Amino acid sequence: MIYIKNFIHDFDSSTITFEVEREGVTNHVETRDTGYGTTYTDINDFTEDWPDSEYNQLEEFLNGCQEIVHSFYR
Repeated sequence: MIYIKNFIHDFDSSTITFEVEREGVTNHVETRDTGYGTTYTDINDFTEDWPDSEYNQLEEFLNGCQEIVHSFYR
């Protein structure tokens, strides 16, 4: 199971950092609104052994959160 433990929004840099935990291992994922769309840290580094369904779940979550949080600060 995947847990989003925390997130920090840095308004000045349009960056959101998430703490993602799975099986007791915590990784940080950073998203940034570039003005040309939103990008995020390459999650392939720590998800290569994950089932596709969990990878897709995290990716969809990140995309949804980025849209919501960044829409408040545009």
